[in-house]
Amino acid sequence: MREFWPPMLAYCLIVLFAFPWAGEPALPLAARLALALLPVVPMILVLRACARMILRSDELEQRLALQALAAATVLVGSVSFAIGFVDSARILEVPGSSLLLVLPATIGTWGLSRWWLGRRLRT
Repeated sequence: MREFWPPMLAYCLIVLFAFPWAGEPALPLAARLALALLPVVPMILVLRACARMILRSDELEQRLALQALAAATVLVGSVSFAIGFVDSARILEVPGSSLLLVLPATIGTWGLSRWWLGRRLRT
C-alpha cells in the first residue's frame, strides 16, 4: 500500500487544484494540454501499484482478481458501448466528459466484483 497512496494523493491534489486550470482560455494551448493530461500520470502509477500487488499475491488471489477484472470490463464496457450507440443515434446526448467516468467505474466495479467473488468463495 505504500506504493499506492502517494500517487493516489497526488492524483486527488492534481484533480482538485491543477486540472481546473486546463479550461482557462488565457493559457497557451500547450499548457492547457499539459494540465489536462497531468492527472493521467499518477493514475498510471496507481494502476501499476495495483498490478504489482496482485502479482505478489498467491494464485487464488490472482485468479479472483482476474475474474473480477473480467466481470468489470464486460459490465462497464457493455454499458459504455450501449451509451455510445444511444448517443450516436441522437436519442440521448452524452457529454464527452463522461468518458472520465469509465476508468473509475471499471475500478469500482472491479472492487465490488472482487468482494462478491471472495464472499461467494467463503460460502
